[in-house]
Amino acid sequence: MGRAESALLGACLLVTAALTAAPVGATSSDQGAAARSEHQRIVDFWTAERRAEARPADILLPGPKAKPEGVGNGKPGSGGGGDDGGTAGTVTGAKWADTSADVAQTTGKVYFQQGSWLYVCSGSVVDSSFGSVVLTAGHCVHDGDGGSFHSNWIFYPGYDSGAKPYGEWTATDLFTTTGWASSGDFDDDAGFAAVTNGTSTRLEAEFDSGVDIPTVGFTASTFDVTYASFGYPAAKKYKGGDLVWCQGPVTHGLDGGDSLVMACDMTGGSSGGPWYRDFANGSTEINSLNSYGYQSFQGYMFGPVFGSAEQAAFNGAGGGECQSPNGFVCTG
Repeated sequence: MGRAESALLGACLLVTAALTAAPVGATSSDQGAAARSEHQRIVDFWTAERRAEARPADILLPGPKAKPEGVGNGKPGSGGGGDDGGTAGTVTGAKWADTSADVAQTTGKVYFQQGSWLYVCSGSVVDSSFGSVVLTAGHCVHDGDGGSFHSNWIFYPGYDSGAKPYGEWTATDLFTTTGWASSGDFDDDAGFAAVTNGTSTRLEAEFDSGVDIPTVGFTASTFDVTYASFGYPAAKKYKGGDLVWCQGPVTHGLDGGDSLVMACDMTGGSSGGPWYRDFANGSTEINSLNSYGYQSFQGYMFGPVFGSAEQAAFNGAGGGECQSPNGFVCTG
């Protein structure tokens, strides 16, 4: 068992994600119709009432008891420069107000079903060869610890107080790292989804040509720059309708894992939201994500350092469907 044995994801039955398989001998037209039907089924499933019912997929672990050092001095909840959508200074939790910014378009909300429970997370469009890949946390696609993939998975890019300006994108295949799927290792708590809107249009094509689709980096070896994190926290003081951000210095390996930590008071629902390395200087590379926190102190967010395990899962998602997994786990 990994550290996920303490995760507070809620007790519920585990079910295998519902996948639509085409019958033997089916034509490409039949398969296309089946895929469109499955997409529409998931879209229809997520009524406003079900979205309101969805609980934040937050993970709070016990310990460590030491307060992190070197990760910003702002009181959690304060947000220097945050509410105006600026990029300078330390921000420990504030609304991102510039809805025209690239990050406000490419970040979005994730909903899924786990057994009989409904959950909400965050995610981001990421540039890929497939053109329709979403990055989120591993625990937002899979139970971990030998469990199963989630079902009824949907992503709303650019979500803003209920508005869904870039449509509704459902997962055709889900991907995560072997470490997360088999043992709940938070060092590899990353997941990806290949998505569709029921047509042949790629997700990346939904945005204006001037929008920078973020890339995913897997080789960051230094942590001497600031990071910026984004998500849709929906617990405690947050309501889940607004894109919220944090920014500041990070510490590596504070809890003994291959993880980063920054001062950030985002709560449940923000899981899976992207961490941009050196965002203040215009970087569009994502090197981590909102993963977990600790019960022993409030106002800090941890995220995995992306490496070969995350790259394997990303490369799998870049193919657009689950095929011959090698170093990762997917729904096929």
